[in-house]
Amino acid sequence: LLDSVVRNDNGGLNNLTLNGQISGPAGITWFTPGALTLTNNGNNFSGGVDMREGTLYFGANNAAGTGTITLRSVSALNVVNGTTVNNPLNITGTTVTLAGNGTVATPVTANSSVILAPSASPGGGPGNLAFSNGLTVTNGATINFNIYDANGTAGTGYSLITATGGLNVTATPNTINLDVFTISSTGASAPAINFNFTNSYSWTF
Repeated sequence: LLDSVVRNDNGGLNNLTLNGQISGPAGITWFTPGALTLTNNGNNFSGGVDMREGTLYFGANNAAGTGTITLRSVSALNVVNGTTVNNPLNITGTTVTLAGNGTVATPVTANSSVILAPSASPGGGPGNLAFSNGLTVTNGATINFNIYDANGTAGTGYSLITATGGLNVTATPNTINLDVFTISSTGASAPAINFNFTNSYSWTF
């Protein structure tokens, strides 16, 4: 039974994983730059998750209960492979990252405060981050594009964003930031494999 969970260690880097079932009317407030991982599919607390900083790893379909996930300050939501986020998202931070290899099933607007970062989760490397209820990209949005295998397939060799619920680009020319990184299969900085600087390449993300 969740009455409230508040994590505040005055800025230290700490991680917490909650595997058991969480229920109750209250929510979770997270204050540390570390990681909060929720993994129980039976969570039914209604107070939502308030990320003041740090990363929320969404590890099961009902991991965050039924409430709103609020992303403030410099925080991130990482959607683990095979999971779907149905919670409403409230993005109020100055630098908020949406990452992972799962599906976001609520409408998302990526503005100048949002970084879209498809990535394999758990683990590392490129991933396929899906938006099933609409993705709008506006002025100043940032996309982190990872390349592991120059000849690989989308979603595993390099990053992929799938907007099955529709993609709406309202950004004016030259206002979307595309940051390209070459990485290893685990997500560490490394030269892309199968890359020959004398060849031409194209990748659709």
